[in-house]
Amino acid sequence: MSDETKIGPVFQNKKLKIKPSKVITVFLTAVAVIFVDQISKSLVFDKKPDFHLFWIFYFRYTLNSGAAFSLLSSSSIYVEVIAAVVVIALIVFSFNASSIVQALGFGLVIGGAISNLSDRVFRHLNNSVIDFIYTKYWPTFNIADSCITIGIVLIVISYIKRQNPKSEVVQKQNNEL
Repeated sequence: MSDETKIGPVFQNKKLKIKPSKVITVFLTAVAVIFVDQISKSLVFDKKPDFHLFWIFYFRYTLNSGAAFSLLSSSSIYVEVIAAVVVIALIVFSFNASSIVQALGFGLVIGGAISNLSDRVFRHLNNSVIDFIYTKYWPTFNIADSCITIGIVLIVISYIKRQNPKSEVVQKQNNEL
């Protein structure tokens, strides 16, 4: 049996190729991100740390009403709506992940977005997200923010490699996984 199943028309009579191994990778990655991020936020919420960890990193409990890295602060309803729409779109796009790297990227972004969105909806902290990783050179962030950033980088790299004709051999190998 093939690792891909063709379903319904998507764009101009093209078929969406769902690759179960990639969908499972997306799902498991997203679940792992949500689990680790929520556990870390629960620990931070209970302890409310404020100490130097190492080098330029500090643990500092803060609440963020904006998007990742404190962008769009005080716009939480807009952030929630945008996050929900982005999560739905990413889930749809992830069904057609062309490589394991791309599937991991989608899983990281989806898991991070869902985890931050669940903070806003279920923690009842004035529609805010718990942030706790602080450096003097960057706004305070959390594990979900880091996963979203890393996931976006992986997705972009996978699309760039896909467009590179030299990587056709690698792409064929990834598609076989």
